[in-house]
Amino acid sequence: MESQDSDEPMQKKPHLLDSVSPTATAPNSSPSHPVAKSVDATVLQLQNQKLVQQLDLQKKRMYDVETKIHELHLNQSSYDDQLISVNRLWNQLVDDLVLLGVRAGANQEALKYLDIADKKRVPPCAADEMFLCRLLEVDSIGSSNSDEVVRKVEEALSLRHSSTVVLNPSTPH
Repeated sequence: MESQDSDEPMQKKPHLLDSVSPTATAPNSSPSHPVAKSVDATVLQLQNQKLVQQLDLQKKRMYDVETKIHELHLNQSSYDDQLISVNRLWNQLVDDLVLLGVRAGANQEALKYLDIADKKRVPPCAADEMFLCRLLEVDSIGSSNSDEVVRKVEEALSLRHSSTVVLNPSTPH
């Protein structure tokens, strides 16, 4: 067993000596090696400082983005709550108009119009456009320009006004 152990190191020694080149051992024996080592250390230290600064900058940006996202989520929930309130009030207004029409003795055609409007499906709009979609009786606002949206809103409001006048003739024009 000892002969086997002693054979193995002997086989490895020449192999290790062959793999070490004279150029690889030369810098260790030269007097300029400590200077090169300190220059390398300085360069590495500067690179490390730059990387740390970049990392800190990225962390700050990430924190800023996360803060902005949090603010947007809070705003969105506030907007959603407002939209729900407006939707509830809108439905109450429609119900009040129906009751007002019944009290005013409106004909059946006017009541049918309100009944049809009440039974319409909810349009597949985005939540922030739901009120306008229902007001305009369209499925989506789309990428219309603002002038076109304003015109449609004015038309819808005048239509609502005219249907209110039909329900209650004593309403001022």
